[in-house]
Amino acid sequence: MNYSRNRLPLRRTEGRGALSQQLWWIMKTIWVRGEVNPNERRAPLTPEDASRLIDRGYEVHVETAPKRVFSDSEYQRHGCIIEPRDTWRQQRKDTVTLGIKLPELTGEPFYGEHVFYAHQYTKTRILHEKPTALKMLEGFTRGGGTHYDTEFLTDETGAKVPAFSTIAGKVGTVLAAILWSEIEGPRQAPPARLFTAPTQLDELLGRAHSGLNDCRRPSIALLGTRGQCGVGAVMVLNELGLDYTSLSRQSLLDPDVDHTLSGYDIIVNCMAVDETTPKFLSAENIGSDSKLRIVSDIGCETNNNNPILLRGPLSSIDEPIYEVPTNGRPVYVIAIDHLPAITPLESSQAFSSQMTPLLFSLLDGAKTLPWINAQEVFLRALTL
Repeated sequence: MNYSRNRLPLRRTEGRGALSQQLWWIMKTIWVRGEVNPNERRAPLTPEDASRLIDRGYEVHVETAPKRVFSDSEYQRHGCIIEPRDTWRQQRKDTVTLGIKLPELTGEPFYGEHVFYAHQYTKTRILHEKPTALKMLEGFTRGGGTHYDTEFLTDETGAKVPAFSTIAGKVGTVLAAILWSEIEGPRQAPPARLFTAPTQLDELLGRAHSGLNDCRRPSIALLGTRGQCGVGAVMVLNELGLDYTSLSRQSLLDPDVDHTLSGYDIIVNCMAVDETTPKFLSAENIGSDSKLRIVSDIGCETNNNNPILLRGPLSSIDEPIYEVPTNGRPVYVIAIDHLPAITPLESSQAFSSQMTPLLFSLLDGAKTLPWINAQEVFLRALTL
């Protein structure tokens, strides 16, 4: 089957005070694949932004996904071609396949260009502790495809473009505030659920505002304020009127850092970490005088770089919190590595609005710096 369906469309361009017509070949199609995670409702491209690509002459194929926040019919109304699940595997070199997270690895090769968060390699190493890492890279080697990990689509300042980071910072912080209001408010007990997914940020903020009115204000340590995740966290803290102390990476090198952190009610971690990030907050070092009740680990490192020693496994949308025993009071941990999936509509709209201009550059053959940066990290991973 020929999925490219090459066409020779017209583009209107400005020319010395008059509109002129210019012809150019369209060689690539966009394929939005379905997601594996049953709780994943986000989309990397909204129907409205898909129509912008279609207006430029590109075809946009969208796999059917009943749980996606945008329906198949919405994409159809905007000119997209609806496809069965997993038909992205049949694509070839002229296709850019968009996803949110790692697809199911069946051993089949990856052809063409793929954009998704993999979390299978860093700038310096393959995450061999993950059984999927080599399997994914071998698939790209066999098919000759290219992976642009969304994690490494970065601009000249090193900022991720696009990113879910700001939304993640907002959601992870407001959930910590809601949990605090539950354990310190009239109920004095952690809720079975902090939210009903999918939801919207305004709904979460409303619940936090209401709950905080019935309890004392927490002391908060915020780790990592410079990145987009930290920006999102600060926005929510300001919205809720909560004071916080910003702690630097350098401060984590203090031998007494666990005692310092134990003096706060809530720790919100937004740090970008790597192999050089110091480890901290061991459960054994949290004594009977500790104030610490909640750790919201928004960074959610799942490999050996996880810096928060008391944090065990990740939590999830279905089970968003768990309790860690210490030498003092137990600490509640929020460690959901797909926080933006809780607010799928806002997350998808924000991500797609950043992704679409990047797609124009990739599809038009003028590969910009974010694509170059991500490709360099991928090619390096193939040689490690």
